[in-house]
Amino acid sequence: MQFDPDQKLREADTRTILSLITSKVTRTMDSMGRSEINDEDREFIAVHSRKMVQRTLERLQEEAATRAQMLRFQKHERVICNVGSDWWLSGSVQAVDPKDPKATDIAYAVKLDPPVNRLISLPFDSNDIVRAESCFGLRADGLKFTLFCLPHSTTGSKSRRFGVGERVACAVVLEDPRGTVWATGSITEVEVSMEEAAEQCLPQGAATSKWPLGVPPVPYRVVLDAGGSVLVHKDEHWLVRDLELHAGGSRQSRMEVRHHNGCWEKVDHMTRRVRPCEPPDS
Repeated sequence: MQFDPDQKLREADTRTILSLITSKVTRTMDSMGRSEINDEDREFIAVHSRKMVQRTLERLQEEAATRAQMLRFQKHERVICNVGSDWWLSGSVQAVDPKDPKATDIAYAVKLDPPVNRLISLPFDSNDIVRAESCFGLRADGLKFTLFCLPHSTTGSKSRRFGVGERVACAVVLEDPRGTVWATGSITEVEVSMEEAAEQCLPQGAATSKWPLGVPPVPYRVVLDAGGSVLVHKDEHWLVRDLELHAGGSRQSRMEVRHHNGCWEKVDHMTRRVRPCEPPDS
């Protein structure tokens, strides 16, 4: 406790250190025929406890860094999580490889979107448990994931950022599901009905339970330049962007700085507004 004030050691690590030190002190006392510890023993305990705690904390830090590099998602990335009974919910990553000395290792802590609006822990970084929230295709599994990501309530008609024929960049999943890439394409349909897809892909009664006022439409259907079509289930900057303004930046960041026509500009990918700005620090 003295040498680990933040309690970063796991219970198993603490037990191992205590066991090794106790064993060493006990053997020393037995060899000298003593039944009580003395000042020399106390100094040994203090010195070796500090050294062993320090070495263990360094090892845990290295293991955490290695594990974080192997995990697919970063803090604030958008994901979709398996919450049981073959049902998935969307949310954002709040912590990567969070450490709890009283619990087993956790890959991610994810804040689920409203109306669930709660924090859940995901024990493994497996495609069966968590996937990137992206623009899914029109196959059965893609339609199902699109439905899972739709809002839980309909809000009536709303203005959309794009219209038919506009060129956009969409976030799509790689074949190796370690994240997403931006794919270019053209909007071919706005306010795409999902009523039929809900009847075909979801359990009986699930659509009525989730959307009592009717299944909300998908904002856009996009035909990709590389082939195939995807559905953009939310009119958000992390899923679809104006291709002319897009510079290949991170999905997490709504704002992006770019160098265009000899000038520095700040782009708001949600409003599609551009304004001059100072060059970024080199």
